[in-house]
Amino acid sequence: MSTVNFEISGMHCASCAMTNERSLKKLPGVQYASVNYARHIASVEYDETQIGIDAIREAVIKNGYGIVKKMTAEERRFAEKMHRRVLATRAVVSLLLSAPVLFLGMIWMAPLPWEIAGINLNPLIQAVLGGIVILWMGSGIHRGMFARLKTGGANMDTLVSIGVLSAFFYSLWEMFFGRGHYYFETGALIVALILTGRYLEARSRGQAGEAVEKLMQLGEVNARLIKDGVETEIPAAALNPDDIVFVKPGERIPADAEVISGESAADESMLTGESMPVTKKPGDQVFAATVNLNGALTLKTLKSGGDTVLSQIARMVEAAQSKKAPAEKLADKISGIFVPIVLAIALLTFTGWYLYTGDPTAGIIPAVTVLVIACPCALGLAVPTAVLVGTGVGAQRGIIIKNGEAFQKSYNIDTAVFDKTGTLTMGKPTVTDILAADGITEGRILSVAAGLEKYSEHPLASAVSAHANLTGALPESITGFKSDAGKGVSGFLNDGTSVSLGNPGLCEILLQQTIFCNQNRSTGAGQRPHGTSNCATGGIKEVIAEVLPQNKADAVKELQQRGKRVAFIGDGINDAPALAQADIGIAVGTGTDIAIESGSVVIMKGSPKKWRKS
Repeated sequence: MSTVNFEISGMHCASCAMTNERSLKKLPGVQYASVNYARHIASVEYDETQIGIDAIREAVIKNGYGIVKKMTAEERRFAEKMHRRVLATRAVVSLLLSAPVLFLGMIWMAPLPWEIAGINLNPLIQAVLGGIVILWMGSGIHRGMFARLKTGGANMDTLVSIGVLSAFFYSLWEMFFGRGHYYFETGALIVALILTGRYLEARSRGQAGEAVEKLMQLGEVNARLIKDGVETEIPAAALNPDDIVFVKPGERIPADAEVISGESAADESMLTGESMPVTKKPGDQVFAATVNLNGALTLKTLKSGGDTVLSQIARMVEAAQSKKAPAEKLADKISGIFVPIVLAIALLTFTGWYLYTGDPTAGIIPAVTVLVIACPCALGLAVPTAVLVGTGVGAQRGIIIKNGEAFQKSYNIDTAVFDKTGTLTMGKPTVTDILAADGITEGRILSVAAGLEKYSEHPLASAVSAHANLTGALPESITGFKSDAGKGVSGFLNDGTSVSLGNPGLCEILLQQTIFCNQNRSTGAGQRPHGTSNCATGGIKEVIAEVLPQNKADAVKELQQRGKRVAFIGDGINDAPALAQADIGIAVGTGTDIAIESGSVVIMKGSPKKWRKS
């Protein structure tokens, strides 16, 4: 079995997604198919011995939709920016032209101050301005209707197009031959609202995709390829398995690889969430986009490009964002039959009035009314207004709510899952205690340690130096400083005494991650591989320890399968899949950009106390 994900263009409503999903599910060899309207992403699991990718994509094209070609991140950003600009222009022009049409429609019986040959210009101006909005600005809606008609289907474009065109052409007929009952403003306003909604949707989709893009940008580095003794700088994506690369201190590792020479420490917090560096020596594995801290390494590439752990995280985020909640699946099913039902009701309305009165024009207004009120114009106004007010109140409290879906899903959250490092804790080590031998003061120990660590770039060195500054301890003068990767640092005092830090010796400095706050009541979930947690978890009694990004997302998914409504609170790159998988992802504002992009809610001041308020 294989899985393919691709982006579909031309979808304008949930029924479009359902049309494509049904077509894909009917294909031989397709075991699973899901089309997410919010992301415009199709995910298909298929048997490659029965059907190929081209046939899968052709099924979508036959429905009148397009397949978005693979683009670089920069090309995609430019294309989406241009698309949003076109939508914004159409929406603004439609709203500006609809306003005078609405005004003139309200005073249609009142003649304007000027006339031409005794003809009132009011309906003529309405027809011209309304025609520009309905026929020109709304041309994409009508094209969508005709594209679906070619395949024998219907979608929301069908409903909107028939409604506004019926209102427009009926108003034209009334203007020339009838009694002067016009509906130009109705059609124009509906088109303006639909176009405004599509612009807002496009902007939301762009924001949702930024998390994956920023993840992949971490891996867009150059690698020093060593071949036949010659060093060549190439893009990391061009590496192949078994290539030999050289990585200097402070550089990002270009691929998943094995250390073949050199010793160093690597910052793998983006994968594990833990700020403590991991010692690397020959035979150890390193991962793409993690940081080589303090020693040069020669590596043999194991995986590169789309096969790295970083790429797997990106795919997990994308898959989680493309998932459908049960409520979304129900809404899709309803939308699939909504349009045909409305069209049938409108036809029955017209037929009933015609049979009752014998006048075909008598049934036009009621039928058009059915089509018009079935258009989502009320929701188009009410929902954005509610979201606008809610996001404004949240912003005043330091809580950024990024989309309306967060409001819908937050009311029945019953389980909260917290990342530890950087969320419940500060995310960096701090000195908590100094245990000194008899005859040596803590201040003396701290001064010597600060003198040694001021030459080191290790995260623990920063913790020691920060504590010395906080307590006013002056660093001792050190000569002959030496740093051994993975072992510690050493040097000599002015009197020639040899001192070292990192190995067991004269004293022990305890470094831990400091908790943000003591939470008396918190909820958590998961198995307890290492027993019940203590005060370091702030009262949380169930803990999953030492987990990778996939395990976090799986833990959230397991809770959801048990019927739980889950909020996940996190801050790191490794939290991105879980943030996207959860019903509500709450990112702490002090976290990484990728985590913030993956979450639906951002707590700006970085305190987990606010998660309940959010």
